[in-house]
Amino acid sequence: TGVMKDGFQSLTSKETGSQIDDQIDEVRKTVDTGQFQLGTLLLNRIQRAHAEALTPRHRFRVLTNHGAAALGAGDPERAAKYFLEALAYQPEDEKGQINEVFAYLLVGDIQTSHAKAKSLRIKYPASARLAALWLSTAPKEASLESLESEISSVLRTDAEVSLALARRALLQRAFEKALRHTQLAMASAPKWSQPLLVLAQIGSGRVFFDDFRSSGSAEQALEEAESACSTALVLACDEH
Repeated sequence: TGVMKDGFQSLTSKETGSQIDDQIDEVRKTVDTGQFQLGTLLLNRIQRAHAEALTPRHRFRVLTNHGAAALGAGDPERAAKYFLEALAYQPEDEKGQINEVFAYLLVGDIQTSHAKAKSLRIKYPASARLAALWLSTAPKEASLESLESEISSVLRTDAEVSLALARRALLQRAFEKALRHTQLAMASAPKWSQPLLVLAQIGSGRVFFDDFRSSGSAEQALEEAESACSTALVLACDEH
């Protein structure tokens, strides 16, 4: 879940109005604080207690939260199943459609995930999360420059987008560009563990490929990578 800078709540939505919505919102808080089994138990209880009263919107929300809980519990395939089932109840919901893209990524169907992300970007051009998923699933042969050209300056300020670009740069051994994008992600989301992880990968990658054309040394790069890993672990604990 560290892929998402805003945690599990970025997968679900908060709503007010009915007693059922209030109960789902309470479960949402439970999942976001890492109580995944409890969240699943409470969602099952809502489904049993309100079986006849659940509207399509309620069912969408329950299934989406089931997906977030399953993901947190380390079961991406079950999470993907829930996200896809949820979309059937609210096929026009923006978050639901983006979660569908994420679902295909979770089960390793990268080609379908990228195709759906590409199509949805026309519909939701301002969605940073969608842009990040599009970047993450782009074909390996796509150049970094071609991908960067498709991302607006506004979207590049988002941490998930910056980090997706950093990972693409790292994949192509463009270590200086990877570092710049990672630093942008760190500035935008200083308490997110993933930029620190990528920072460590940059350092170790430079050592592995003996890439010190600009500055630094292998010893310095390894020390920085070790420090970044340590900080990433601390932050990851806070993210559950």
